[in-house]
Amino acid sequence: MYWPVPVYTSVVTFLVGVPELWMAQRPRSDGSHGLSKGHLLIICGRLFAFYLGLALWFFEGNGWAGGLLISVSLLLYYASFVAARTVDQTTLTRGQQLCLLFSLGFPSTNFVFDVGGAFNPFEHFVLVLLVVLAALCAVVVFAVLEPLNKAYGCYPSSVPWYELDKGLCPRYFGASGDESRSPICREETFGDSCQDQLRPPPTWYHHVLWALLGHAVIVFMLGSFSKFKGITGKSFL
Repeated sequence: MYWPVPVYTSVVTFLVGVPELWMAQRPRSDGSHGLSKGHLLIICGRLFAFYLGLALWFFEGNGWAGGLLISVSLLLYYASFVAARTVDQTTLTRGQQLCLLFSLGFPSTNFVFDVGGAFNPFEHFVLVLLVVLAALCAVVVFAVLEPLNKAYGCYPSSVPWYELDKGLCPRYFGASGDESRSPICREETFGDSCQDQLRPPPTWYHHVLWALLGHAVIVFMLGSFSKFKGITGKSFL
């Protein structure tokens, strides 16, 4: 794997460009590091084309011109990556090494694809397992459990499941002030709960989802050091 890959696969680099500018610096004859004018023009040009394309697409309604500019920015982004590949990784400054480590450990697009995970197969396996479990949990939460919780959130928590037969909460089915569409709100026992119900009661499954995602992020960030060593051939510390 080329050393600039984790930097250029990060969405932070694509949107901001600062890591791209930092990593494109190369050693000069006097011992200092600097950025070539050609590479600087490529980076500035692709950022300008990308954001101008977004503005034309979403604010002016000109999808054709906006899409063309965004395509140009992607081509320039690849040209910037090709230019960065020519920088010898043995000449990276400490700041550039820190930028590479940040790209490897910051949970953005590199987290989704686990860029560099091949250098640590066990960490890669654990991370993929946690991400898959989190994805399955998210599907169940937002496609099944969340709608059910909203639909019956105005029932007091003491009501057993077989008594959830007095209609859906108005927040989920009908306007909040239209009690005629929610028989539960006309019940003396449940009326107050219906009127006071601003959001569904706390649920356990959100904690499970965030715990899976949190553990996945921790595993991903801890694995950045082994990925750095696998890419550069030396330890960061």
